[in-house]
Amino acid sequence: MASFVTLSDSIVEENNETKLAQLVQQMIQYCSTSGKPEAVPQNLLLKLITMLNVDYMLSLKTMACALLSLLCHNDPDTKVAVVKKEVLRPIWNTCTHVCRDGLPDLESSSHKRLLQYLEQMVLLLRKLSYGEAYNQFQILKAGLIKLLLQIADMQNLYFYTYHPEAVSFLRNFTKEKDLIGKVSPLVDGEKEEILSQYLKCDSNSILQSASSFVVELYDTTDKTVDVVVKEEMLKRGLAWPEIKPPLNTQKEQNQKISQSEYLVSGDEIKDIPESTDDWLDIRVSHVISPQYFMAYVGGQDTLSTVEQVQKTIAEQVDSKGVKLKKPPEPGQFVCVTLDGMGHCRGQVGDMSDSDKRAHSL
Repeated sequence: MASFVTLSDSIVEENNETKLAQLVQQMIQYCSTSGKPEAVPQNLLLKLITMLNVDYMLSLKTMACALLSLLCHNDPDTKVAVVKKEVLRPIWNTCTHVCRDGLPDLESSSHKRLLQYLEQMVLLLRKLSYGEAYNQFQILKAGLIKLLLQIADMQNLYFYTYHPEAVSFLRNFTKEKDLIGKVSPLVDGEKEEILSQYLKCDSNSILQSASSFVVELYDTTDKTVDVVVKEEMLKRGLAWPEIKPPLNTQKEQNQKISQSEYLVSGDEIKDIPESTDDWLDIRVSHVISPQYFMAYVGGQDTLSTVEQVQKTIAEQVDSKGVKLKKPPEPGQFVCVTLDGMGHCRGQVGDMSDSDKRAHSL
C-alpha cells in the first residue's frame, strides 16, 4: 500500500471522481490500519472540504466525511483547522436542502445514499465538537442544531414544540387574561450542574456569559387568587410531568407509602391527588433527580417505535449483557446495559489503560 504522503499528494492533485473515490478509500484503509501522522497536511484537509462543496457523487462525499473524521480523531489542532476551513458551510447547505425538499422516494437508490451521507456528516460534527469549545460555538452559531433536529423528525412536527392540544389550550386559556410572568434566575452553579449531567465536554466557555432563568406564568384575572398556567396544563397532561422528590422520612419508610400517592411536606405526609403517567407527548424512562429526568418525546408513533427498538435489543442482549471478547477500539459501536435504564448503543470515544468511554447515540 502507498504511504500516507503519497496518497495525500495524489488526492490533492486528482480531480477525476472515480480516481478520487479509489484514493480516498485507500486513505481510509491506511488510517484504519496504520494510523495517521501527528501533523495532517493542511492542503489535504482543504481538498476534502472542497469535495463536499463540489457537485460530486454522494458516495464520494460520504467517504470524504469519513476520512475527515479519521484525521480528526484525538487531534484537537486538526479539529479546529477543519472548522476554520469552513467545513460547516457545505454541511449547512446539505441540511438546508434536505429540510426544504425532503428526502428522495424511499424505494430509490438515492434515498439510501443521502442517508449514508447525512450519517457521516453527523458523525463528523460529533467528532469536531467533542471537547472543543470553539467548534461547539461555531456549530451552534451556524444554526446546524436546529436543522439537524428538523431532519431527525421530518415525518412529524418538530419534537421540541408543545403538542397541538397544548398549544390550543394555552392560547384559549390565556386569551384576554391578565398575565404576569415571574422570572427567577438560576442559582449559581445550578446551570453547570445541569449541563454536566448531559454534556461530556467543556461547554462552560460557551455558556458562562449567558444568563439562565426560570419563567413562571400566572393568570391574575381573579384578584383573589393567582392561577399558575403550568399547573392547569399539568392537570390535563399537556405539559411536562413533575417528577416528585423521593421520600426519605422514617414515617414514609415504616408505612411504605407510594410516592405516586403522597408528597412530603417537612416531616408531614399529605394526601395529594393521584397522578397519572399517561402523557400525550412524553414517557419518562429514568429519573435523574427530583427535577431532571430522561424521557422519550413524541406522539404515539414515536413511542411505538421506541417500544419496538427496546424489544429488538432485549431479544438480542440477555439481561446480564454480552461481554466483549476483547477491549473495543475507538470508533467501534457497542451495546451497553445500564441499570434501571435498559440498553443503549454507543460509540467508543477515548480510552486509557484503565478507562474507556462510550458516547451514547
